[in-house]
Amino acid sequence: MTKKSNQQLTKEEKLVVKDLKKKYVKSPNLYFVVEEEGHIVRIDLDQGGDREPEVDVTRLPESFKNLKWLKKLRIHDNDLCELPDWLGELSALEDLWLNDNPIKNLPESISNLTKLRKLNISHQQRSLKWSDHRITQLPESFGKLRALEILDLVDNRISSLPDSFGELKSLKELYINSNELSVLPDSFGDLSSLEILDLNNNKLETLPDSFGNLQSLRELNLGMNSLISLPPSFANLTNLEELETYSNQFNETAEELLEHLNKKQK
Repeated sequence: MTKKSNQQLTKEEKLVVKDLKKKYVKSPNLYFVVEEEGHIVRIDLDQGGDREPEVDVTRLPESFKNLKWLKKLRIHDNDLCELPDWLGELSALEDLWLNDNPIKNLPESISNLTKLRKLNISHQQRSLKWSDHRITQLPESFGKLRALEILDLVDNRISSLPDSFGELKSLKELYINSNELSVLPDSFGDLSSLEILDLNNNKLETLPDSFGNLQSLRELNLGMNSLISLPPSFANLTNLEELETYSNQFNETAEELLEHLNKKQK
């Protein structure tokens, strides 16, 4: 389905619409295209199933490469296995949702999406079917996404974050629970805008000394890790409104620090 503007699309954009109409000929309600001022600015592709025949997207159509004005791309619950190197050429992209797809790697070129504000590559609905298809690491250049505000990586297999991660100065919400993180980079404390952080159900044994620099944090979930100690700087997180620390193995010093912090909150 297409929401049209009053102006004509470019030749390349018309080809995209033609390709989508052909692919979804039996399920026209499973795709959604928004046009503004003569350009495609949003595309949603769903898999369907109950009311209409399923349409699986296994790779991004080559014609998408020329969508220079595309701001939102949402491909939810499909069979998308890999992302093309030309993904970074979608320079206007602000909102990229690829949740519940069997993606295992992100191309280095994703760091060229310098206007990207929201990125979702989480897994929720198809965990059993694609249990072996998860992201294990982020590109070293990931920190170049300096406009990124919301990042959802729930239920992947990420064991570490690149050193450049601390360069995500605009990041406000990070959901990276149910991964395999055992350590955070020292640069993690540079995420000065971070307000919501979910690290639940990882393998963290310690936190970097810089963790206490996250003084914008309002919500923090450290539950279900292997934490024994906390850095002294943790006491600086005085703006916390919600703190979860269940199912860890804190020593006496850490317990005292948490008790002290809880008293400050009250």
